[in-house]
Amino acid sequence: MEPPGHKALRKGRFSIPGGLYFLTFCTQNRTRTLACNPVWRAVVQEITASETEGTATVHTLILMPDHVHALATLGHQSPLGAWIARFKTRVRNATGVAWQRGFYDHWVRKAEALGPIYNYILRNPERSGLIRDGSSWPYSWVHPKENHGFDVGAAISLPPPDWL
Repeated sequence: MEPPGHKALRKGRFSIPGGLYFLTFCTQNRTRTLACNPVWRAVVQEITASETEGTATVHTLILMPDHVHALATLGHQSPLGAWIARFKTRVRNATGVAWQRGFYDHWVRKAEALGPIYNYILRNPERSGLIRDGSSWPYSWVHPKENHGFDVGAAISLPPPDWL
């Protein structure tokens, strides 16, 4: 049986090769098993594998104790759901993490400002009380080669987008 609302998450979902997506996916029963070094290593390995395989490029990602937020560009190799499923499966196989079925996605349109999205993702540990203002969270990723042409540091002072 699907959890309440799971079907609604899939309604209207479509995959756009080369599309930019804000993503959230959670552990099963929101268990707090993610924010640790073994899981982080598996996540970074999967970020690298996704880019190498051409399935996705992760621009930024935050690993919270019970969920993940990411901004990623979908590759041309597989649909969004298949990439997320592969990501979760590989991390589960490496670490034993149990994931909740499904995920939340928001296709980022060209006209949307990216700064507020980076802000929402990268400041999530601070908003959750896991770090103090100005501290760094050890389980955060920003792609080393490209930040969509703006200063990520400046972006974290912006308010989150209206749809969040």
